[in-house]
Amino acid sequence: MEPSTNMFPSSASPSANGGHIFRHVYFAQYHDCDTRQRLSVLAMMRYFEDIAILQSDHYEVGLRYYVKERVAWLLNKWDIRIHAYPAFKDDVRVLTQPMAMRRVLANRRYVIEDEQAAPLVEADSQWVFVDLARRRPARIPENIFRRYGISEDAEVLPTPQMPGVPERADVTRNFHVRKSDIDVNRHVNNIRYVDWAFDALPDELVREQLLRRLLIHYRKEVQYGEQVHVITELTGDNEQVIALHGVYVGEDLRCALESWWRIP
Repeated sequence: MEPSTNMFPSSASPSANGGHIFRHVYFAQYHDCDTRQRLSVLAMMRYFEDIAILQSDHYEVGLRYYVKERVAWLLNKWDIRIHAYPAFKDDVRVLTQPMAMRRVLANRRYVIEDEQAAPLVEADSQWVFVDLARRRPARIPENIFRRYGISEDAEVLPTPQMPGVPERADVTRNFHVRKSDIDVNRHVNNIRYVDWAFDALPDELVREQLLRRLLIHYRKEVQYGEQVHVITELTGDNEQVIALHGVYVGEDLRCALESWWRIP
């Protein structure tokens, strides 16, 4: 199955049309790196998750605000494009920028830069604002628009591209949800789905090729104690492989992922 867009679509550079830009420098430690001594995509996603919380706390709409108001941001979609990988012991320069919000949805952009501010990794994400007491989407309060420096005038919210869904099972794996998979929102952390999907890939693929793009659509939460099975469809050749991953509980698709791999 051939995806419908280029591997690296429009730039995720900072935009004058978005909200406040926030920067933070991370250090690529040993446990953040893969067998090539390059920063893993799981570590990148942890940095993205962390810097969003740091910015929210800076504007006083972070963790304490979430607990007090009983609200949360839940991830809906990811589009991550990797041009080049930071390496072990690198300073990893990450920036994030809320781009737009409308009703219950918000778009946030991320970039990992080199020392000359050229993008190494670009990512776009979409989030849903949730009332935790009701476990339902809730309208984003005006004060959050104001704190992030975002106009309320957006009529249309661009959405990251949807991943494909596997039509056949070239590889299948089963997982049991552990306590360590659960995050502060009391469901499986968004990064764990990627961990499961990649664990189901053939060893030679992960060993010989590099991830260049990752699309994710989170459809429904997974809870502690549930049994998960991952179905993966593989297409391509020795130069590029596209993997479509479905994370299921029973027959219920909880998350769809699409990963693009190429020879270094």
